[in-house]
Amino acid sequence: MKKLILFTSLLIATVIGFSQTKFPVADIAENMKKNADAIVRVSEENVLLNDRQNLVYQVHYAITILNKAGEKYAQLEIPYDKSSKISDISGAIFDKNGKLVKKLKNSEINDVSYYEGLYSDNRVKYAKPLIPNFPYTVEYSYEIQSFQTLFIPDWNPIGNFRVSVENASYNITNSSTLHLRFLENKFTGKHQSVEKSEIWSLMNFEAIEREELNNNSNDYFPRVYPVTDNFSMDGNPGNFSTWQNFGLWCKQLSDGLDILPEESVKKIKNLVANVSDDKEKARILYEYMQSKTHYVSIQVGIGKFQPFSAETVDRNGYGDCKALSNYMNSILKVAGINSYYTLVSAGTDYKPMNTDFPISEFNHAMLCIPFKNDTTWLECTSQYHPFGYIGDFTVNRNVLLITDEGGKIAHTKSYKTEDNTQNRKIEAQIDSAGNAVVTSVCDYRGLLYEDIIPAFIYSKDDIKKNIESSLDLQNVKINSFDYQNYKSIMPSAVENLNFTIKNYASLSQTRLFLPLNILNKHTVLLKKIENRKTDIIFHHGHIEYDTVYYLIPPKYKPEIFPESVDYSTVYGNYHSETLFSDGKVTYIRRLQMNAGTYPPEKYNEIKDFYKSIYDADKKNCVLIREM
Repeated sequence: MKKLILFTSLLIATVIGFSQTKFPVADIAENMKKNADAIVRVSEENVLLNDRQNLVYQVHYAITILNKAGEKYAQLEIPYDKSSKISDISGAIFDKNGKLVKKLKNSEINDVSYYEGLYSDNRVKYAKPLIPNFPYTVEYSYEIQSFQTLFIPDWNPIGNFRVSVENASYNITNSSTLHLRFLENKFTGKHQSVEKSEIWSLMNFEAIEREELNNNSNDYFPRVYPVTDNFSMDGNPGNFSTWQNFGLWCKQLSDGLDILPEESVKKIKNLVANVSDDKEKARILYEYMQSKTHYVSIQVGIGKFQPFSAETVDRNGYGDCKALSNYMNSILKVAGINSYYTLVSAGTDYKPMNTDFPISEFNHAMLCIPFKNDTTWLECTSQYHPFGYIGDFTVNRNVLLITDEGGKIAHTKSYKTEDNTQNRKIEAQIDSAGNAVVTSVCDYRGLLYEDIIPAFIYSKDDIKKNIESSLDLQNVKINSFDYQNYKSIMPSAVENLNFTIKNYASLSQTRLFLPLNILNKHTVLLKKIENRKTDIIFHHGHIEYDTVYYLIPPKYKPEIFPESVDYSTVYGNYHSETLFSDGKVTYIRRLQMNAGTYPPEKYNEIKDFYKSIYDADKKNCVLIREM
């Protein structure tokens, strides 16, 4: 076995050094070029697991860059921190014929902080070759020694859309006594076991494009996740055989970090001294925390999992998601309110937590308050979120509560379709030249409330620019705007706009042509997809209400009005109608989109539904002037 490891290491170390002509573009099969910006010619990843605190990760790959869009893949990026050490970096560039253009020099390798301007020991070594002529090929190899086993490099041979792979392999050699587990996702290659090694390989994987209405990369790419039941992180041993055991390790990291200064304890108690309801106490204290702190990313050593102490945050007034969640937990504890520090895989393109296979894919921390009659979730990094409101960053997913008994799986709040609404009423005065003076009042609720949060953060100039770009109208002048914020667990915000549109309605000698949907046209037309592979996903449902009153010039009456439109499907429903009375045109629209996951063969139905809405939203009416 030692001979095999030595041979593999020597192969990676010498493959760039001795071969001068390789990877000619002419050798690439035409099917591999289809839909591709880059093609991985070879990728070899080897993990040598030595013991609980030591693993070696060896990487060698070559990738052909076909065009400008693929240029980002030519850059070498090797993240590291104080628990890892990088060695044996080498690289070379070849032209389209496979001729060596140049080798990577040490002076061309930069070393910078991974989080620019933030408090972190995460760093990255990178090199960015500048090659003017496409196609070309870059080849790199390097080795990382890591002094932890919580994060074993997983295998993601494709990496991104519009990338083909000719030949990729992944080899884990376990010379330790640690028990390894593996989770395969979308893997269609070969897997074999040889002595103490597990080997995966994948060949001739053609580039794929992201399919509309599915942003989750986990539905597209093959991946292998390795985990050891016992691990160590910065000298802190733990067990990952169960979610409960991993939670115990996380709990141990935060023990003793909940102590607040006596002066702060007195202030907290005074804030809620005359309040009897625990939820109201929690709201007051959450807003106190928001007013006192701000978010700063901190990624240092075990601090990637261990929060700063509550006393440190109280003194400095800042922290990352872990520190702020621990701080809020400590504040609530002073008031006698129990809460749980919570780990979550956050974001819209997140990997859902696998309840049966413990693995650390978390990237965020928040707080859970288990009140008697309901559970309240707190986003502790935001100075603007209302108490109990969480947006689509963490909504509706499994999370891990860190309790005294260890990790417990829970599920965050979901929002119903009827919770997420946009209700807009508009009055538009049309003059004899077709100009429009528009007054719009729009109420955003539930998850749609997030669309309006920037209005309470940005400057007036930035808000005005944002309004102008979002209106999607020509010849617009913003006259005034303001916003009201109604904070609650189910929050809402009201937007008031007044603006002028020059030549909104078109005029002929006797006719006025009036577009009906002024602010909320459905603009998405889905592409045609042959043989769709992935599910269609609507994470959240919502309802849009629009009522527009057009006050038109005197002596005009209807000539051509569109018929009412009604579409009803499992994916949603749409209604619009146009009325005329007393010199006023009234346009009414309602669109409901339902949450759900639908199989690929339903895509054409959904595409047709989108097209129907698109066409209905473009309808005009024609009025004729009485002579």
